[in-house]
Amino acid sequence: MSTTHHTAGSSTSNFDAIFDAALNEYEAITGKSLTSLPFYERLSACHSPEDISNLFRDQAQDFSKVCKREEKLMAWLNPIINILFTVSATLAEGAGQVSRLTHFV
Repeated sequence: MSTTHHTAGSSTSNFDAIFDAALNEYEAITGKSLTSLPFYERLSACHSPEDISNLFRDQAQDFSKVCKREEKLMAWLNPIINILFTVSATLAEGAGQVSRLTHFV
């Protein structure tokens, strides 16, 4: 039985090939290059699994902040939407009654 020893160099080149193929496929599907995004620059600067974990943790925190802002916005907008909907329904009902009266006369 033979064994194959992978060196760090061959693992890196395999990863690079897979990563490059993924970048090319993303660009083919979306028409956008990931390499032009600020996130790609930050990802390229990562030199260890811990660096990558920290990058994703930062992204998750940023996403959480956006979600919290959206929740605050929606909490502010929901009462306004409900009022507008009620006013609109009332106006539509009134317009319907005026329309029926015009046809009657």
